[in-house]
Amino acid sequence: MDKYVKIWDVPKGKRWEHYWNYYKVHTIVGAFVLILLIMLIKDVFFQEKPDLVVTVASTRYFTTESNEELSKVLSGYARDYNGNRHKFVDNYQVTMSTEANADMQMVMAAQTKLIAQFQNTDAAVFLLDQDIYDYLRSDEEDDLYADMIDVIGDEAAPFVSEDGKRIYLKELPAFQDNDKIQALPDLFFVIRSESNLNRKNKPEVSLAYQNSIDFLKNLISNNMETEA
Repeated sequence: MDKYVKIWDVPKGKRWEHYWNYYKVHTIVGAFVLILLIMLIKDVFFQEKPDLVVTVASTRYFTTESNEELSKVLSGYARDYNGNRHKFVDNYQVTMSTEANADMQMVMAAQTKLIAQFQNTDAAVFLLDQDIYDYLRSDEEDDLYADMIDVIGDEAAPFVSEDGKRIYLKELPAFQDNDKIQALPDLFFVIRSESNLNRKNKPEVSLAYQNSIDFLKNLISNNMETEA
């Protein structure tokens, strides 16, 4: 039967068969495009806006259990900065090998994710392992990370590394008895300097930066915030 026959000219019992025979590909492609469109709308308009972004970059993969625990404890020390009556820290994970024989496609994909986070003015706090920290260091960018005591205050002194830039996750009192956190790689917090993050001196970026400092202060003082 000619596919250009009007659908009402096809016998009733044959209409679905006629449509499927001639328009199956169109239907499948259309459904696929519709699903993509729905997912895009969901991500853009309905995705929960985080109160804070913490970029977690490591050379080792985390177990699902450890990752969920990390997300939970990080969210516990944030406040409801965006006023939506729910606390949510976006635990943005990047896993990248620094080995010379690593798969270059995988490395480049991870590098792209890291570069995107350094361009994200909401991403002031990073949780890194030593390999990634060394990989990202540059003598040309001495202002990349801030001195922790300068931004947090003297209360940070017992936890800050010798270079003044790092605070180790596992050494914080809140997590020393948390077996799931202790099972993670040796990770430490760094915070980008405000001059590096907010090059255009935008007030909203400055406010987000102060929220990041507040979050780190809560971690150090073991001040777990409750839901609003």
